[in-house]
Amino acid sequence: MKRLSDKQAVTLMEILLAVAILAISFIPIIATMGTSIKATQRDETIVKAIHLAQTRMNTALQFPFYEIASYPGGGGNGPWNLTAATTGLPYKNTSHTGDLTLDLSNVTMGQTTFTTSLRIENVPVKFRVKTYDPILRRANPTNPNNWGWTAYTSPNMSTIFQKYLLVVRWTDSNGNPKFYSVAAYKAKSVD
Repeated sequence: MKRLSDKQAVTLMEILLAVAILAISFIPIIATMGTSIKATQRDETIVKAIHLAQTRMNTALQFPFYEIASYPGGGGNGPWNLTAATTGLPYKNTSHTGDLTLDLSNVTMGQTTFTTSLRIENVPVKFRVKTYDPILRRANPTNPNNWGWTAYTSPNMSTIFQKYLLVVRWTDSNGNPKFYSVAAYKAKSVD
């Protein structure tokens, strides 16, 4: 059997030095993992807020045009500011099975509490339509330039178009207030 000479052997000191170098090289990797975990948690909270906002906005848009305005906090011509105090607005859905409820109460997911508010306001609109004279059209059926076009502008209409703004608020782990908002528009298509 062949024996190792002193020059070929590994000492305990060399092993300890190698382990120390390896341990020191893992410190930045471990620090990066901690930062990555915090960023993932922050992103997860934002995704929860987005999901909550979109779900509640979809529910609000399913209500008939002035149904939400008839509940406490509504009335008049708006704007209507709905919060947890006006939570659980129900609507009997006759075209589908089941009922619809707009729930604006606070939601706690993990260690984060989300507060939701919905603002609905009437947006004034005007329509501009070009009209022509039917008598001039009959006289010149092939030349639209001679049909006597005129522009008609409607008066301001303030009760046929609404803007919905749903805001979800929370406080991050550092105590900073955060929010996510979703906006949508809804038109009254029939009387």
